[in-house]
Amino acid sequence: MEATIPWGAIEAGSASLLTDHGDTSYASSDASQCSCSSDASCCSSSNCDGSCSATVAAKPPMMRTPEQVIRAMAESIDASLDECLWQWIVRGVLAGVLITTGAFLSTVFSAGVEAHGPQAFMAGLGFVTAVSMVILSGSLLLSASSITIPMYLLARGGWDAAVAALGHRCGRVSNAIDNFQTRVFRPKRAVAMWLVSIVANYLGSLFAGALFVAGSLLDAHSTARLDAIVLAKVSPYWASGARGWFSLVVWGMIANLLVGMAAYNATVARTLPGIVLGIFLPVMAFVVLGAAHSPTNMGYFALSLINGNSPITWGDTWAWHLPAAIAGNLLGGALLIGLPIFLAHGVSPTTYRTKIM
Repeated sequence: MEATIPWGAIEAGSASLLTDHGDTSYASSDASQCSCSSDASCCSSSNCDGSCSATVAAKPPMMRTPEQVIRAMAESIDASLDECLWQWIVRGVLAGVLITTGAFLSTVFSAGVEAHGPQAFMAGLGFVTAVSMVILSGSLLLSASSITIPMYLLARGGWDAAVAALGHRCGRVSNAIDNFQTRVFRPKRAVAMWLVSIVANYLGSLFAGALFVAGSLLDAHSTARLDAIVLAKVSPYWASGARGWFSLVVWGMIANLLVGMAAYNATVARTLPGIVLGIFLPVMAFVVLGAAHSPTNMGYFALSLINGNSPITWGDTWAWHLPAAIAGNLLGGALLIGLPIFLAHGVSPTTYRTKIM
C-alpha cells in the first residue's frame, strides 16, 4: 500500500487545485491579493500593475474520511495492477528486507531488558520504524495488502456482483468518478499480486537475514534474545497439535487486525507526523501482545536460522507457524477490517450497492 502526501502549490496567474483520489472538496477558489513587487511569481504577464490576484488552493484536511480511505486504497491497488510482475517482486522483497530490519532492531533494542513492559516497548520501537519505512516507501507487504486488496475487490465490482447474485436488482449509485468507472475490474490479477507479496516478503527476509548475519551484527545478548523469541513463536503450537495450529490462525487474525489498522491509519492521515502516529499505536499493541504477524516472524526465523545454533528448524517454521499465521493474516485483514469498514462506509443504505466506485 502506498501512502500519498499531497502538497499544494500556487501557479502563476491560475488556479492550482489539490486533487487526491478524486477528492477536491477542500480546494478553495478564494482570491488573495499580493504585490508584484514582493511576489512577482503570482502575477500574470498581462495584468501586472502593482497588485494582482491569484487563486490559492487551500490546504487539504489533515485526515481523510472513511469513504475517501476506501477510494484511496482501491485506487492504489488499481495503480499497482498496472505494474509489471518484476515490480511487484521488487516491492515485496523490499518490504521483507525492511520488516526483517525491524525484527533485528527489536531484538537488539530489547536484549538485556528483563521486565515485560519495557522489553515489549523497546521491541515495538523496532517495528514502528520498520512499518513506517514500508508504508512510506510504497513497499508491498502481505499484511497491508490484506486490507487494501479486499477493499479493492469489494469497491471495484465484487460487492455489486454479490448483491446481484443474491437477486437485488437496484441500480448502481451514481458518483462523480466517471473516469475511474471505466477501469477494468481485475480480480485475478489482484489475487496474483497478493500471492506474490507472500513469496517476495519471504525472499526479502532471507536476504536481509543473511545480510545481518554476514555483518556479524548479532552479539551474544542479542542472539540469546532472538533464540528466546523464535522458540516462543513455535513451541506452544507444536505442543498442542491441531488445536495449536487453529489457535495460531486466530492469533494471526488478531495480528492483522492491529497491523491492518496501522495501514488504515496511515491512509487516513495526510501528514508525515500523522502517518507515523497512526502506525505507532496499533503496531505497539501487536508487539506487546506477541500476535502472529507472518512477515515479522519470517524476519525473526531468517535471522535465527541463518545465524546458526537456532532452537528451531526450517521445518518447524513451516509446519507450526508460517502457513497458519499467513492464513490468519489474510482472514484478519479481509474479515476484521476490510469488510466491516466497507459495509459501514462504502455501501448505499438505499440500494445496497457500492457508493464508492
